[in-house]
Amino acid sequence: MKELLVLFMLSVCYMGFDQLQEGVVIYEQKVNMHRRITNPEMKAMIPEYNTSKMQLIFNASESLYKNFESEEEDVIEGGNGAMQFRMMRPKNEIYCNTAAAQKLEMREFMGKRYLIKGEITQTPWKVTGEMEQVAGYNCMKAMLTDTTAQGDLRNVIAWFTPDIPLSIGPGNFGSLPGMILKVDINEGETILTAVKIDGRSLKKNELEAPSKGKEITEEEFRVMVEEQMKQMGGSGNRMIIRN
Repeated sequence: MKELLVLFMLSVCYMGFDQLQEGVVIYEQKVNMHRRITNPEMKAMIPEYNTSKMQLIFNASESLYKNFESEEEDVIEGGNGAMQFRMMRPKNEIYCNTAAAQKLEMREFMGKRYLIKGEITQTPWKVTGEMEQVAGYNCMKAMLTDTTAQGDLRNVIAWFTPDIPLSIGPGNFGSLPGMILKVDINEGETILTAVKIDGRSLKKNELEAPSKGKEITEEEFRVMVEEQMKQMGGSGNRMIIRN
């Protein structure tokens, strides 16, 4: 009965709307920086949340997800107000061609860029009948439990809108009958929320697959990062701490 209700609600949502096929979505990305820190003194120095913005540029068959700010830097105040953190965000990009079921990721690590080709695979989402409004759109809830590239288990909740019938979303999230406007990973560890949806004609060269970088496989990239992390004992993000 629940599956029939979901299908009915989807069919109703698809009727009578001037559905977007092209434009830009701005997402607010909120990361809980305290979640994996156990040292109380370290927590006192670092703010609990780091908030930044991302953008999803899309048309009927392609999408490009990348940093929103022209200046690729997050400035965040320390928890005690005495320190300021400047975090240089990697210029990562994810290009997807849903018509060809292909994707291309450009990842920046240690100042170098790498290109990783892959296929868009179907994600085993479980769609529920729950509804929530995000950025003025009625969205349906979908849930997923999977593992990251590092083998960590994660629980994902996504809210998608059939009013924009494109199977895309922020990051690598997609494969739902509508655009994903909100994602909650591990109950607040990372939350991505659409804050602005601009339906418009794209500018020339605004949506292009990344082309600069060394071609590498997903496994080769993972091994390279793990080896570098062992040597550094830290993060791939470049963080400058200033008093």
